[in-house]
Amino acid sequence: MAMTHIELSGSAYEIGRRQCEQLGVIAGYKYRKQFHLHADQVPLRDLGPMVEWVGRNWPDQLEEVRGYADGLGVDFEYVFDIHFGAYVGTLLEQESCSNVGFRESPNGPLLGGNLDDDPGYIVQTTRRQGAYSHVGIVWPGWLSYWGGVNEHGLAVSGSSARVLKTAPPAPQKPPAFHSIYTARLVVETCRDVPEAIELLKRPGIAGHGNHIMVDAAGNGVVVETHKPTGPYLADRGWQPGGWICCGNFFFSEFTVDEAAVSGFEGLADRANRIRIMQQFGRRSEVEGGSIELLKELCATHDGPGRGLGGICNPNNVCSVISVPRERRVLVAERFPCVNEYVEYAL
Repeated sequence: MAMTHIELSGSAYEIGRRQCEQLGVIAGYKYRKQFHLHADQVPLRDLGPMVEWVGRNWPDQLEEVRGYADGLGVDFEYVFDIHFGAYVGTLLEQESCSNVGFRESPNGPLLGGNLDDDPGYIVQTTRRQGAYSHVGIVWPGWLSYWGGVNEHGLAVSGSSARVLKTAPPAPQKPPAFHSIYTARLVVETCRDVPEAIELLKRPGIAGHGNHIMVDAAGNGVVVETHKPTGPYLADRGWQPGGWICCGNFFFSEFTVDEAAVSGFEGLADRANRIRIMQQFGRRSEVEGGSIELLKELCATHDGPGRGLGGICNPNNVCSVISVPRERRVLVAERFPCVNEYVEYAL
């Protein structure tokens, strides 16, 4: 069965409103589950200065949030407070996203992986005024964007990575643009990997996670943005064999071996997923990168009894393979070991 797919165009406000008018039940589920949203709730503090700051620095994102509120029929300030009022730290520890890129294949550069999170994501083709068109994975009523590809052939996908050896500093004030939103900011405003790296160096972009970015020209990088004050950027390019991978911890903080024995809850599972992706990366050096090899990786359970250590695991929301030169994504709902990939092209 294919995931829900919608196509939206227009202003940022119109995209937000129309999305929630069509899929408000899904958006409402997220708000109620993670933020206990009720229609009569409003923030207890004055958000006026924060709204003014976001409007000056991120006007399109602010207008889309206004659209969410109107589409859902709830108070704008409450929805604004959820998005911008505090450092966003609600991501669940069981998330275990996996991402792998190949520099070369019969279809050109590739980026693939599995999104692990609560269900509710959809495939959305977005053509916002003043931004690059793109197709990818979104959660209705939320600015976040897990991954996809834009009209210039820039593909991105990400992983949360909250475990650090040292505690991050306090969030900056005024609020930072958080990394769970930046994947979408990248595809809407950047044509290639070098442009995306420069964007992520800007002050005020913060984060807890990492992204893989691959473009049609064959540039590829793993980017870590993990200081909530920003800017902080640690990046790694292609391995000598022409592949890259990332999961739910930072290679700048842990090696795979250190993560496997660190004692942090769930980190051994995350390290095992990295080990699997590295194995497939080395296979690509011998066999060549391909869409089929990425499909095999995404469906890997890693043997009986390994639990969350597999790429395909109980937390899968979907599996996505981006083909930058062809401006298309292949998406399998939930478990790629049993579900077929469906193509969505710009």
